[in-house]
Amino acid sequence: MTVMLHRFSGTLPAGDTFSFGWHSLTANSVDVSLLNATSWIENLWNGGGPPTGIKTLYAVGVKVTKVRTYQLDAAAPFHAVAVRETDEGGALAGTAVDDSLPQDLSMLVTLRTNDVTRKGRGRFYLPAPTKVSSSATGEITAASQAVILNAGAFAWGVSALSGEHPVVFNKLTGGTILIQRYGVGQTFNIQTRRIDRVNNIVEFDAMP
Repeated sequence: MTVMLHRFSGTLPAGDTFSFGWHSLTANSVDVSLLNATSWIENLWNGGGPPTGIKTLYAVGVKVTKVRTYQLDAAAPFHAVAVRETDEGGALAGTAVDDSLPQDLSMLVTLRTNDVTRKGRGRFYLPAPTKVSSSATGEITAASQAVILNAGAFAWGVSALSGEHPVVFNKLTGGTILIQRYGVGQTFNIQTRRIDRVNNIVEFDAMP
């Protein structure tokens, strides 16, 4: 079995970029794993059958543009020994008509294994959604949480049938633990690197 790292990147409304990913344990080749990763993000984004895809949470300026799969070495320091990439060409774009929340906000997806210690936990950060995904108290709405959870169940359900098993990967030992559940919290997280290209124009007024 081989450990793969799947990374998904894209653009935000003001021109910055985002990136998130997860590891899988698989018997597939890196080329097949890339196809499975591409299928996963397309299923997460667009949904299928009853589940609504997460594209409904994002403004049209949020787009997934690249999918990369890295095959990791079985020996320390576990660097990538092969990389494959596919270009989504902007096909995976948000569909919400509402304005986006600030680009440095993100939604944390928490990954949990049967190991209750810190080494049994993983996470990744989805981009900031639109304003309607935020409650009156500035938290992620329950409806938005449900969209992510249902779309994730659909996407990972398909990829599991293809032999991509999500794991928490230990970068020090190379060990893997199968992910048993995932969750989305109510509070937004901050990703300051996602506003590197935003020009902060300060408006001044004379002191009275």
